Amino acid sequence: MYVRPSDDDGINFYQDSDGDVIGFEYLLFAQFEFVGLSVRKQAAKALFEDNEKGGFLKQIIWIIISYMQMTEEQVEIWSSDANQFVADDDDETFNYSVRVAAIDLLQILLDKFSEQALQALADTTKHLIEESDKARVAGDTGWWKMQEACLKAIGYVSDDFLLAIQDSKVNFDLSGLFEHVVFNHIAATGRAIVFSSQFATFLSEEFASRYVAATVEAIQRIESIPVKVSALRALQNFCRHLDTQYVAPYQSNIIEAVATLLNVTSEDSLILVLETLEFAIKINNEVTAGYEHMIGPLIIDVWMKNPTDHLVVSVITDLFESLAGNTAAYSSFQARALPSLVNIINNVTDSAAIASAIDLIASLVKGGPSPLPSSYVEHIFPSLIHLMLIHEDRSISQSGEVCLKYFIQKDCGHIAQWTDTSGKTGLDYVIQYIAKALQPKESESAGFLGDLVVKLIKKAGNRIVPVLPELLKAAATKLEGAKTATFIQSLVMIFAHLMLNQLSTVVEFLNTLDINGRNGLEILLNTWLENHESFQGYYSIKVSAIALSKLFLSGDPRIQGIQVKGDLIVTNSSRIMTRSRSRKNPDQFTYVSANVKIIKLLISDLQNSSDSDVKRSELDYDEYDDEDSVETDDECDEWEDVEEPSPFAPAEDYVVLSEYLDKGKDLDDVDDDPDIKEDPVYLTNLRDYLTDFFRHCAMQNENNFVQLCSELNEDEQQKLQSLVNGKHT
Repeated sequence: MYVRPSDDDGINFYQDSDGDVIGFEYLLFAQFEFVGLSVRKQAAKALFEDNEKGGFLKQIIWIIISYMQMTEEQVEIWSSDANQFVADDDDETFNYSVRVAAIDLLQILLDKFSEQALQALADTTKHLIEESDKARVAGDTGWWKMQEACLKAIGYVSDDFLLAIQDSKVNFDLSGLFEHVVFNHIAATGRAIVFSSQFATFLSEEFASRYVAATVEAIQRIESIPVKVSALRALQNFCRHLDTQYVAPYQSNIIEAVATLLNVTSEDSLILVLETLEFAIKINNEVTAGYEHMIGPLIIDVWMKNPTDHLVVSVITDLFESLAGNTAAYSSFQARALPSLVNIINNVTDSAAIASAIDLIASLVKGGPSPLPSSYVEHIFPSLIHLMLIHEDRSISQSGEVCLKYFIQKDCGHIAQWTDTSGKTGLDYVIQYIAKALQPKESESAGFLGDLVVKLIKKAGNRIVPVLPELLKAAATKLEGAKTATFIQSLVMIFAHLMLNQLSTVVEFLNTLDINGRNGLEILLNTWLENHESFQGYYSIKVSAIALSKLFLSGDPRIQGIQVKGDLIVTNSSRIMTRSRSRKNPDQFTYVSANVKIIKLLISDLQNSSDSDVKRSELDYDEYDDEDSVETDDECDEWEDVEEPSPFAPAEDYVVLSEYLDKGKDLDDVDDDPDIKEDPVYLTNLRDYLTDFFRHCAMQNENNFVQLCSELNEDEQQKLQSLVNGKHT
């Protein structure tokens, strides 16, 4: 069996004349890949499913688990290198090995044969554990490797395995495994610790307490690197899946142990330690506050040493947000952290480090009280806004816009009152930055600019009325030439928010704008209606959809008179469309009135919204670009997808309509912004709202609705008809 690759003096592979790697390990890779491909073939189905009640499947899984055993080389390396063990043992590892290849094949079998494969895994595990017990009795020092591999295999599919047992679809004595195998080795093997945490929801109260205690003990006292690392992973699972009562008694022990490890870890193991600390400080805020004097300096020191490491900074930012949100720890922590952060933005030239410091300041502002401590506006805000006005770096702009948004949200009044030596107020400077970012020559990197402007309009109120027309004109002008999807959405949202409560004023204002010979209202509607379907965020999609419905209901003839792109004109050509051909023959569209397009888009929104309007995952899509196609050798005549995937699931932003409030939904994809969560639009059930909208329009023939619907395609008409008749699509 492949468990001793170091016996050949470390020479594990060779290269052939073409430079390709050859050797036993790579032969195994090829064989596992072949079996994985065979599993997907219909011809092989009978071999796996009908062979003596899964006998062949059991044989394959027996081989898989056998090859999942640690090699002697791995045992040696992992015992001395924590970073290597963390990287290799992660379920999402990029370090390919025979062990990883075996796990991949196991996953393929489970995907294909589901319950049958799970039962085969259960039966094989029982047999292999019995055999390893015999090997232990016989004096084989490597007996534990097979049991570790069995626990690794079952733990990897723990969710499916436990569900199958609970549904009586798999017969396996999981309790017996815990009592006679796992607990007996909990202090000796890291795998047993991780395994217990992967089945945390299955554990009895007694076992849960015992395993948590053993895990904390492993972090504090056991010197073995694999065991200590495994205990850190297990603690995260316990904190995630068990009631707080099981881990709360050990919070102090965990914080102290993890704090000690922060001083001696680096790279991958550092990330793991930081993530565990993040879980620990959320257990009880009062206990955490008592350790701020220990935690604060450590995480600040880690950040100061790694200000441009994106993985480290990401976890540090989460830790900052947790401590900033802890009212008992906030005062001391922010006083400790701010001097270092302000020093970075004032005296360092590295853009990545500056952006990172701004992100951490933003987390302190976001978690702080309202109004903020005076030092924020008096000392930090001036440094931040000055930096943003002179820097052109994209990361600084984006981080700064988010930070400014939180400043405006928390303490707009103080910013409006603050003045520099020349008499300019803080709001003057914020508006100056927005105007700068909206200049035609500026890049479209300011993806959060719209959020900042919307927040400014809401919080500053009458203070910015004199300059608002110029800001809106600049936004409309910038929108005319905008190309980036996220930037377009950011700008459109400014107008969508305003239209929710001041529709006629905004329409009138836009109609008076002349931008390079085009009407401002025409520019907005063309861009908005062309991009609405690609807007992201639960709240923004609601804001956009409801604002469009209000535009339609306004009955303004100027809206009806604007022509926009309708449906794609499908050609009957059977020729493959390469990019070069697409450039010469771009897609053709029908043209319809803006009101018809609004109906089309809202029908699509209604179809995409769920029955209960529950939260959808926010998906991050890179902007679509002509250069994103796959290259070929045919002089860039790369293939083009005939269809792009329908981008998404509803998103983020707001309006009125309290009669459609949908109570009790904890939707957390709005960055925990209390202003948004309290907004009636955010709470509006979009499906119910749009259903009522269409039925009302059909019954009252609002704005010639019935006549406009004759311009819909057949599929849209059928959906609308079933809706009006009381049937959900």
